Amino acid sequence: MENKSYQLRYLPLFEQDLISTANYITNVLKNCFRCYQYVL
Repeated sequence: MENKSYQLRYLPLFEQDLISTANYITNVLKNCFRCYQYVL
């Protein structure tokens, strides 16, 4: 069986949504720990 290589790419909209969600969790909910868990 041949080992295949894949490249993961994110669309700009996904990156924008991820940043917005992280900012909401950190700044509005005041829960930085959960923010790091969500992003990682």
